[in-house]
Amino acid sequence: MPDSAPDECGQPGTQRACSVVPQRRSAEAVSGAGDGIFWVALVVFLADQPQFGLWLTIAVIARLAPRALLSLPAGSLVDRSNLRRLIVSIECSRAALMATLAVMVSRDVGAPVVLLIIAVSYTVAAPTRPALSAARFSRRFGGSRTGREANAGRKTVNGGWV
Repeated sequence: MPDSAPDECGQPGTQRACSVVPQRRSAEAVSGAGDGIFWVALVVFLADQPQFGLWLTIAVIARLAPRALLSLPAGSLVDRSNLRRLIVSIECSRAALMATLAVMVSRDVGAPVVLLIIAVSYTVAAPTRPALSAARFSRRFGGSRTGREANAGRKTVNGGWV
């Protein structure tokens, strides 16, 4: 029988959902730190390349363009997919791409190959934000499909979180 008393999240019966908040925040902190380390390493790599400014500009475009252009259409993929399977497959694909990137950098390939792998990685990741928004809504409000879809679309457009 679910507890009807308000919990630390202020809502009745949500202890299980709220118990993962510290884990999720820790995971987001580690992910953010990894992203920061990745971008510092990329800038160091690109600084050794001729035309550093051009390559850095292309790197920023490779990171931002897929999200800007594909997140909204990716929301329809999210609506038709098993969210857990989708997120896991995206993250596994990105891990494989990062391993490939590490191998390519160790073999001293040029900036175009590195930036192509980065662009593919961020293109694969385009559905991540709408999927996480939909998953968060689904856990918080009991899995309403219509609400989940609306939340994923709204948060993708606004670029924020619930």
